[in-house]
Amino acid sequence: MPEFAYRAREAREVTIGDTAMAINHADFGWIASDLARARIATIGAATAGIRFLYTGDDPTATFGYVLSKDSILEIPRNENINNLIFIRAAGVDAALTITLEW
Repeated sequence: MPEFAYRAREAREVTIGDTAMAINHADFGWIASDLARARIATIGAATAGIRFLYTGDDPTATFGYVLSKDSILEIPRNENINNLIFIRAAGVDAALTITLEW
């Protein structure tokens, strides 16, 4: 029996600074249909760590889940993906790569 898997469709990289940035921010370049059908988001932090929440609330430099530099994380479910908001974890901007799968 074939294994069920989502397929990677679109990847984006943005710089995350000291202002909270939602996944639907123009800098990501997603179109509404990309976000509407996303089932898994694979997130990777480079150059520095980030903080994020998937509740729709803004994280801060001291509050939110931490994704350390050179780490990768998968966020399942469309509701969670569409509520993702990011901010840098320390005083250094972070390059963040996100791949949406559907």
